Amino acid sequence: MVPPYPKVFMQKKPTTKSRSKKGAAPAAPAVPAASQRLAAIRDAAARLGKQPSPPQTYFLLVSRDEPSGRRFVPLRAPNVLAWFQRVWTATSPQPQWRADLGGYVYGFGKLFEAIEEQRLPRPATADELLPLLKEHIYYARDIVAEPHFIHVETDDDEVDIEYYFFDETFLKSPEAFDRLPTPHRSIDEDDHPKDAYAAFFLERQN
Repeated sequence: MVPPYPKVFMQKKPTTKSRSKKGAAPAAPAVPAASQRLAAIRDAAARLGKQPSPPQTYFLLVSRDEPSGRRFVPLRAPNVLAWFQRVWTATSPQPQWRADLGGYVYGFGKLFEAIEEQRLPRPATADELLPLLKEHIYYARDIVAEPHFIHVETDDDEVDIEYYFFDETFLKSPEAFDRLPTPHRSIDEDDHPKDAYAAFFLERQN
C-alpha cells in the first residue's frame, strides 16, 4: 500500500480557484451602456444650446461700391463703447479698426488721425465717447451718436455712403428695426437682399 503524501506537500499545491482569488484585481467601475452615454451627450448639448449667446456689436456699411450694396460685420465686443475702447490706439501692424470692419470706411479714419495727433485719451464712458465721435469723424451730411447706436451719413463726392454701429441693447428697443435699413432697400435696382445683413435682419426681426 502506497503511503499518502505528506500533508505539508498537499498544502503547497494550490488549486486554480485559490490562485484566481489571491490575484484578483479590484473590480472596474461599471461602464454605462452606449444608449446611456448618447442620452447624456444629448442632454449636455441641449443645455449648451439653451445658454444665451454673448452680447455683440455690429457694423453695417451701405454703399453701391460694396458687392451686394452692403457690408455687414459682427464685431468682437459686448457693446459699442467696448469696441471703440478696444481699437482706440491699436494701430500696429495696421489700424485694428480697419481690420475689424473688413476694409476702408470713408471718413472714419479721421477719428484715429485725431487720436494720434492730439493724443486723445481712451474714453471710459459713452458720455466721453460720443462728443469725440461727433467732433472727429468726417461726415458730409449727418451723424447720430447714441450710447448703443451710431449712424453716419456722408459721401465721397460721387457715391452716397451710410454706416452704422449698433449692439444688442439697441436691438431690444421697439424702434430698432425702423432705424436700420430694411433688406429690400437697395442702392441700385440690380442689387438683391441675399446677403449676410438680410439674413440677420429677417431672423432677428421675427
